[in-house]
Amino acid sequence: MNFLRYMLFLPSVTFGIISSEIFPWAFFYSTLSFGYRKIKISIIFATFILIIFVIGSVYFFQPQAVEILKFLFAYLNITFTFWLFLNLGEQQVNKVLKTIKIIIVGLFIFGVLQFFGFTKNFADIYTFLIPRGNYQKLEDIGRGVSLLSTEPSRAALEFVFLTMFYRKFIKNHKTLFDIAVISFVILVIQGGYSLLYSFVYIFFTISKKNAAIFLALFSSLIIFNIERILSFRGFKLINGLIESGEFWETLINFSGARLTSFIAHFNYGIRSPFGAGFGNWKESSIKALEFSGLDPSSISYFIWNSNGHWIPIRPPSIFTNLLMDFGVIGAAVLLICFYFLIRDKANVFKKNIDVYVAFSIYFFVFGYLGNPIPVIVMALCLNTTINYKALMDDNRQLKT
Repeated sequence: MNFLRYMLFLPSVTFGIISSEIFPWAFFYSTLSFGYRKIKISIIFATFILIIFVIGSVYFFQPQAVEILKFLFAYLNITFTFWLFLNLGEQQVNKVLKTIKIIIVGLFIFGVLQFFGFTKNFADIYTFLIPRGNYQKLEDIGRGVSLLSTEPSRAALEFVFLTMFYRKFIKNHKTLFDIAVISFVILVIQGGYSLLYSFVYIFFTISKKNAAIFLALFSSLIIFNIERILSFRGFKLINGLIESGEFWETLINFSGARLTSFIAHFNYGIRSPFGAGFGNWKESSIKALEFSGLDPSSISYFIWNSNGHWIPIRPPSIFTNLLMDFGVIGAAVLLICFYFLIRDKANVFKKNIDVYVAFSIYFFVFGYLGNPIPVIVMALCLNTTINYKALMDDNRQLKT
């Protein structure tokens, strides 16, 4: 179980066993940790809905069996995990907190080594662990490092979610911790997601007093390193938006396929009451893109990857996946079932507003179906059994 608890926070480590970017470590950990749980009517009803949609998809759309299994495990990977961590007792939370601390320190050290090219000698090992990852800095495309993930964007949001949660239990030196986190995310990981989630961190996590310090520090940093910083992908986006005068077109081009995918899948999902087929994303995404009203020959991602033609793209968030797989009616029914399942267990704490904002962006707009890290952090922040003050005051509980 100790091994699986660490692998919870390294979901991209697949050892090449499966072709997906996320290995269902969380599903296995949650399944083994559940023990006996009282089955509620909402769980039975949601399971029934899921089975109906899977059977219907097989009958009407004939998706590949492997795609059905991939999506099924992706949903189970986050739902089982959310339910488990929402119900964790404080003793188990202590173990998770220690694990998160070790993961954060390990990722920070590895990221610095990766940034300066010291991981090149371990390229074969890295590729074995994460076949779809990058063992070195992606300098040629204006990005930084991907840590132990498949890409810098995924690495940025995982690191920010973990540090947002861990910061709540730090008693001293929070300002130094914040400086290290923001500097690492923006300068080492880089990318659009790095900027997005760093802004959430700064505006919702850091106090107003320290936010002023951060603005002064980063203003100085930008002034003295303006040419180098503007070569970063995230800052290229801001600079392009300012200089082009065509906000919408520039934003679509600099976001790769994410914004295009969100627009297409959201519109198509809203118009499809019962979805486009569970596991049928390769066909349904093409239809969604064709109905989006956008022109692939004017979007750089499709120009470079498919000569200006539409190609299958996965929905960019959990919500858009729900819309495409179950339609607006099916998604609404499942979310209502989920609400009734957690309403007596969860509690919204004002101190966790930063995580709630970050998770809302992740869930509705830009996220990854199946990644357990944001889900774990969200569940822990809703968990009513956690005594933040007790965990903070007992330094022994934070020792590694």
